[in-house]
Amino acid sequence: MLVPLYKVCEGYAGRVVSDDMKQLAQEVCESIRDNMGMQNFVQVYSQIQKDLKAKRDRRKHEEKLMAVVNPVRNAKRKLRIAAKHRANKKRKIMTLKMGRWMR
Repeated sequence: MLVPLYKVCEGYAGRVVSDDMKQLAQEVCESIRDNMGMQNFVQVYSQIQKDLKAKRDRRKHEEKLMAVVNPVRNAKRKLRIAAKHRANKKRKIMTLKMGRWMR
């Protein structure tokens, strides 16, 4: 139950989270901390931190290993990421142009 709250509070939700949502998550964490007790809460919260960090590190390691083992697949992955980046940049420029045009 604390993992989603941790992700929202710490900014690892994978998407942009509104300030209201972050504040609500903080309040819920404080409520759970009061019910569980400070010692237990800190222990569980730090365990969640360690688990998620290990998961991210393992994913990073697998990506680096895949780049060495299968360079063609890695090249395709990089091209896919670059295409996404270009599309996002193009969309951002269009919204800025539309905003300027609406003035």
